[in-house]
Amino acid sequence: MLLNTHIFKILLSFCLGIILVSIFSVHWIILFTLWATSIVALLTFIHFGREIVQFRKWIGFNLILVFFFSGAFSYQYSLPSSQRKHFSHSYLQGDRLLAKVLDVEQDTVGFRKCLVDVEVVRKNRGYHNSVGNLLCYVKASKHILKGDILEINPRINRITNSNNPGEFDAESYWKTRSVEHVCFLRSGDVEVVQSAGYSDRFWLDVRNSFKRILDRFLSPENKQVAQALVLGDKSELSSEQRSEYANAGAMHVLAVSGMHVGILLAFLQWFFYRIKWFRKRGYFIIVALIVLWSFAFLTGLSSSVLRATLMFSVLSIGQLRGYSFFSLNALFVAALVILFIDPRSLFSIGFQLSFLAMLGIAYFYGPLRSLFHSQYRVINYLWDGTALGLAAQIGTIPISLYYFHQFPNYFLITNLGLIILAGIAMISVVVLLMLFWVPGLGAGLGYIVDLIFTILNSFIGWINNLPATISKGFDPSLFWVFLVYLFVSAVIYFWNRKRLTSFKLSMLFLFVCGIFLLYGKISNYFHQEIVFINNDSKLVLIKEPGVVLCVYEKEELEKSDVEYMVDSYAKIMGVEVVYNPLEVGESIEIAKNIEVQVEKSKWEVSYYRKTFSYSDNILHNQSLNNFFPDTGINTRNGAVRIEPNDTQF
Repeated sequence: MLLNTHIFKILLSFCLGIILVSIFSVHWIILFTLWATSIVALLTFIHFGREIVQFRKWIGFNLILVFFFSGAFSYQYSLPSSQRKHFSHSYLQGDRLLAKVLDVEQDTVGFRKCLVDVEVVRKNRGYHNSVGNLLCYVKASKHILKGDILEINPRINRITNSNNPGEFDAESYWKTRSVEHVCFLRSGDVEVVQSAGYSDRFWLDVRNSFKRILDRFLSPENKQVAQALVLGDKSELSSEQRSEYANAGAMHVLAVSGMHVGILLAFLQWFFYRIKWFRKRGYFIIVALIVLWSFAFLTGLSSSVLRATLMFSVLSIGQLRGYSFFSLNALFVAALVILFIDPRSLFSIGFQLSFLAMLGIAYFYGPLRSLFHSQYRVINYLWDGTALGLAAQIGTIPISLYYFHQFPNYFLITNLGLIILAGIAMISVVVLLMLFWVPGLGAGLGYIVDLIFTILNSFIGWINNLPATISKGFDPSLFWVFLVYLFVSAVIYFWNRKRLTSFKLSMLFLFVCGIFLLYGKISNYFHQEIVFINNDSKLVLIKEPGVVLCVYEKEELEKSDVEYMVDSYAKIMGVEVVYNPLEVGESIEIAKNIEVQVEKSKWEVSYYRKTFSYSDNILHNQSLNNFFPDTGINTRNGAVRIEPNDTQF
């Protein structure tokens, strides 16, 4: 049982400390005092426990308290509000910042997105040494590399959500990376005062060399996927490629993460195990880990790669000590190490998916694998891959539905194909990068690698062309996710304990959770409402049974921008979108009781006998004005959602 595992108790207490402080903010000095007190108490119990038996009983409980307060203190102290030297406390408009580039990537709107670490706030009369991360969007014409030291003249704003339905929670996402502020910079606002150091430039030069090799041997479409798969560079991927991989449930292939690290580690261990000298005392694992960490630095050591590399490193070290590769204790140690380094990782989608997938494999892979066995090795290999994908999917389904609101219906086929094709594709690129220089062999390898990626892309395209590729419309609550994982844990526990009645009851509760999920999906499909979006330009969504009708002013908004804002809402509702661009002076009757008229300064919207006037982000309604003249609702605080039978209007 997990609760009898000491490392699990420690990990659970550490996580509970993080969660508690994330909900109820406590000053870091108070938490530090409690943490120090618990350590003193633990040392006291250990010292006197040799002579006083009663003290020994409190050692375990006090150890749990130490890790609980450690999690709480480390999380609270990592927040910008707890850091006295954080740049936000001393920065004033007009000050210049000296900052080191931590990460940089090409964005799709003509800006280069940079994450920088602010080191100095430079004022007219002196400077302040500072800390803290800042998100910057710089005009793409500016040549900026990771590791560069920049002097910038920013206008800093706090990262906030628009509070539109279904939008990406940027505020929470960047908070997990300790970023709370953003700025947009023109070319004249940025100056590179110091180029990247040797280590940064070394890995950058290696990456660029590998890109040139891929560009030489692969077609443009295949090269884009290969760069994402092996180097973690998604900047050249087209929106169509991203969409196809996402709909097929294969988006994780395009972001270097746990799957890539696991495939590479398995290949490296297999390769070095064939060398007799490396086989002694497990040297093949050590050498494989050295190469694995080199790969992590090569891909830019992003947070997802760092988490995956740390996790698989701990699991591999567990192998040296005789543990199974999917040992729960090794997995818990890996999670604890990651959270010690960065407690904010607990709220990272990547960490949650990686950990839950590994947990699903540890619990379900063995039982699923044992369900089928063939005398043919190839069939067993295919079934092992299917069981592995299914086990990982069981661990991640609830949290995936919560974050992404959709489910890939052909995930078994997709996962089976990816285990084979993505693994072969990744290893083939590694071999190509090692042997491209060999006369005659390089061209042959390049042709084979290009063919493999053509098959991979064709496979993803085939999945997308199947009927009903994805199911949308799922919008579970966090409480629902908690209940599902609770009942799954109960099912495992009672099955292992051979308590059949409790096992059946747990399965029944899981079935009820599934019924509630389907009920919510059906309700979303038939739901009716009108949504006035929080945006500088006018954008109105009318949700009718089975469809979202989107009305926007043609001169102010591009369709691609509208699709970006509407797609998530349509995904939650599980319906398609019909776009209705209007010009000034036009009027459209969308349905029997819905009409929109566009005038120069305002919109007139008739919705089920309610008339709304919408201009300058202010929404007026006649029934409201009868009680509160000259008032309206400001949609800048968030989208306004109105149902046909809403008595407020």
